Amino acid sequence: MSLRKEIIRLAHSKPELREHLLPLVTKQAEWIERNDVVQFIEYVSAFYLPSHSDVLYPYYKGRTPLTKKVLTKVILDYVKKENPQYLESVEREEVAGILYKMGYDELLVDFKYQKIWEKMKKANIIIVQGSYYKVVKSSDYDITVEKGVSGALYKISPHMRTMLLIRPERGGRPVNMNIPFTDIKLK
Repeated sequence: MSLRKEIIRLAHSKPELREHLLPLVTKQAEWIERNDVVQFIEYVSAFYLPSHSDVLYPYYKGRTPLTKKVLTKVILDYVKKENPQYLESVEREEVAGILYKMGYDELLVDFKYQKIWEKMKKANIIIVQGSYYKVVKSSDYDITVEKGVSGALYKISPHMRTMLLIRPERGGRPVNMNIPFTDIKLK
């Protein structure tokens, strides 16, 4: 049984102690709520803060990286305003929406590789680790390519310093390969 339930049970059985016991329950609830928010900030940081080494979607405003101070303020304002019951991935996406409205956006490609990414989108053939891929179509976020003569479709998507190749489900099991930009040649 949790400490909170023990305190409530004791307050129920000893009415004369209620005025002393009930503040303990509310203080514990406030501490748990604050702790949830701190954990949520850490969770969101792992997705959006460029200072994290394995961040998935680093957010920048122009060339200015998102800071923990800004992210924390946005999350605290969101929690105060929306008062969500659970802080989960839905709320992470809500925070991303707020950051987007503030001018922050995901950095798809490291600044030093942006020119290569732009050239890749216009190329006819991309050579990755000795394999030839014919460009079928491209967008800001990915390039659809056909591998050699097999006709298997792949998606090439940027991920900061590497390219992430993904074979669609209909072509078999997905294959993810982190390939450095420096290993990619254009024809």
